[in-house]
Amino acid sequence: PNELHSILGTEKRNIGSDLEEYYKKYFNDRLKVVVLAENYEKVFLDIQNQVQQYDATLSLRKSEIDQREKVLETRASQLQQQRASLDAQLAAKDYRGYNNSVPSYNSAVSSFNVELAAVKKLIADYNAIVEQRNKLAADQETLAQSLDSRLDSIKQ
Repeated sequence: PNELHSILGTEKRNIGSDLEEYYKKYFNDRLKVVVLAENYEKVFLDIQNQVQQYDATLSLRKSEIDQREKVLETRASQLQQQRASLDAQLAAKDYRGYNNSVPSYNSAVSSFNVELAAVKKLIADYNAIVEQRNKLAADQETLAQSLDSRLDSIKQ
């Protein structure tokens, strides 16, 4: 009941004429206090919305990273098989076959490395967004704690 009395007086814009009359003994301009409360609430909502936007972005990027990593794993396996084939050609002294196969292998390795670098960049970007998101969430928590009006007990 105490809090409801305070909440109605400081956070609710439209409370009816009877309550407006009642709160006149506590406030010279109650709506100024309500505007401050609304602005305070807006700060929290803005941060919450930003965190949710980060979460949505992270979810999409995580899916993309996972998909691209699976493709890379398949390609890495194929490259290992190609490499084993090249090694077998060398062991069999099939130099012509080896020399004919090397350019396509090198091209595949080069393409793999380009894609790997792109995925690593996506991961670095993802991690940077995680840091921004977590900092924002921590700032929100710090702000909420700084506004906590509960008193701690005093130890004797």
